[in-house]
Amino acid sequence: MAYIKHTDEKLKNVDEQKFEIIDYLKRYKENARKLLNCHFPEDSSNCYIKTTFIIWKIAIEKIKQKKHGQLALKILETIAYFGSDNIPTKIFLELVKGNKEKMDSILQLLEQYSMVNLEKEILNIHRLVQGVIRLRLKEQQKEKKTLRKALKLIKTSIEEESIDISRYLPHAMSAWNYASNDQNKLLKNTIFNRLFNRLLKRQIFDENELVEFSELINNKLYNYITYQGGYAFVIGILRDLFNIQERVLGEHPSTLTTRNNMASVLDKQGKYGEALRIYQDVLNIKERVLGEEHPDTLMTKHNMAIVLMRQGKYDEALGIYQGNLKIEEHVLGEEHPDTLKTRNNMALVLDNQGKYD
Repeated sequence: MAYIKHTDEKLKNVDEQKFEIIDYLKRYKENARKLLNCHFPEDSSNCYIKTTFIIWKIAIEKIKQKKHGQLALKILETIAYFGSDNIPTKIFLELVKGNKEKMDSILQLLEQYSMVNLEKEILNIHRLVQGVIRLRLKEQQKEKKTLRKALKLIKTSIEEESIDISRYLPHAMSAWNYASNDQNKLLKNTIFNRLFNRLLKRQIFDENELVEFSELINNKLYNYITYQGGYAFVIGILRDLFNIQERVLGEHPSTLTTRNNMASVLDKQGKYGEALRIYQDVLNIKERVLGEEHPDTLMTKHNMAIVLMRQGKYDEALGIYQGNLKIEEHVLGEEHPDTLKTRNNMALVLDNQGKYD
């Protein structure tokens, strides 16, 4: 109906002709004949996807002719890999170089042709429309490029968000899911479940991009998830991420951060033995690469001492703190915050041992 309305207005402005439903049906049949040889998914036997594909193609041809039509199509292609509901419109600002007025105009164009629903800077799109867009992108071999763009937009939005990142996470989950091999599997309920599942098997990212996404996971998303208490989810994500990093990056600082966070989550889960094994592996690498006096090396030893305290192994924990204190007093000085923190934790161990004096 949106297509008929806009075409009708255009014709009347030129020669007072009318574009009616009979004209649209004629155009629909013409496009249907052209698409008969198109490959459709097996689950499209009920004709809904085929019908939507034809309607979508007619509307797209019209949108292309409008001002900012090409940008509108880029946005439409990108959100084919997002969750279908509650998409914050500010996520697309990067595509228009921060020009909100231009972005609003583009989104209104998509809404005029019933490609999306728009309300109070939140965008919704029908799953069938997303499906036919992905089908066309796959045929045009543009899927990989579009996925990269989608994930970059999500990453930028999460990094810039200072208050609530939760609204972006369903879209991160959806896009990463399509970046995996199993494209037809939709994760419905849990935002984080297997977020990095087989991330690089289709070589979506290069090394630099992997480092960027690793930092995002190990900072904002890791803190958000652990704050919510989703330890089971986050440990699965971190294991997947580590497996990818180990293969692609090796002993990169980003890989070590992921392992450190894995150990931290295991510690929170009470899995002290596994946490200590990971910390020990990280420590061995840091001592070899960074040296025994590096702050990162000392921090790993500090984390190990905390786990040992929780296990009741006070003498071992105290031994680590004494070793750290000797280095910190020599390298950092007696009044440095790290030095004082170590002495404070030594006092906690002694307190737990009943050595109150």
